[in-house]
Amino acid sequence: MMKKLPLILLLSLILLCLLWEAWLAPLRGVGTVSILVLKTIPLAFAVQGFAKDKLYTYKWMSLAIWLYFTEGAVRGWSDKGLSSQLAWGEAVLCVLLFVTLVIRIRQIRPPAIAKL
Repeated sequence: MMKKLPLILLLSLILLCLLWEAWLAPLRGVGTVSILVLKTIPLAFAVQGFAKDKLYTYKWMSLAIWLYFTEGAVRGWSDKGLSSQLAWGEAVLCVLLFVTLVIRIRQIRPPAIAKL
């Protein structure tokens, strides 16, 4: 289960970002698509690495995820209504994804070589 959880959280974050910026609460109002849907592109690059359980992908995503957390926290405080709720949802998903990434990285990393 722990192997699939990062992928599930990543796909949830991609879906949330797409729905948020394209339909639910885009920056320019309902009925328009915000250019911020492009923020899902870096997340999409990680899907294949997550599916193949690649350590390198987990490592770079554990750093990149903080950009999404920061956006969620800032927009959670500054936006109003549905957009604020979606932003806090993004921030929570980012924290959950980070925690699962750290756990998964510790599970699959090669053991340290003892120095003599």
